[in-house]
Amino acid sequence: MLAYAFLTAGMILLSYFVRISVHTAGVASFTALAFALIMRYGMDLHLMFLAGVVLSGFIGSSRLALNYHKPWEVYLGFVYGFAGMLLIMLTL
Repeated sequence: MLAYAFLTAGMILLSYFVRISVHTAGVASFTALAFALIMRYGMDLHLMFLAGVVLSGFIGSSRLALNYHKPWEVYLGFVYGFAGMLLIMLTL
């Protein structure tokens, strides 16, 4: 939970300078959490990781289809959420 709080605080600060997809960042951090738990502890969360990847695609596509974001904003949100959570989880 603390990792999500750090990511949210960082996203609030980042949103003053650039617009990113918060929805995509949220589901990407969920995906990265599953990936980190698989890599670090060998947990059997492959379906959870796969569900996160599929949800990321659906959410990113819906944000683009509704014209709420540009493609680079969706990509930036995914990279921020995935890399941020992975960095936090693998350094703890």
